[in-house]
Amino acid sequence: VVEPYQPSSVESTPYQIALKWGWWALNEGNLSTATKYAFKTLKLRPFSKATLIFCVCVLRDKLNTKH
Repeated sequence: VVEPYQPSSVESTPYQIALKWGWWALNEGNLSTATKYAFKTLKLRPFSKATLIFCVCVLRDKLNTKH
């Protein structure tokens, strides 16, 4: 018997997913993906401390990258 899907209370919110995937992208050096998630976190929670720290780190890495 297959049980119907019921979301658990420990599932991540779209904000938490965007922040986590953004940090993963930044840590791997994928600045374009990190930037995408930075904008997404700003849209979802613009005044969150975690959002601001993440966005500053993305901006710092983008400014330090030589093209």
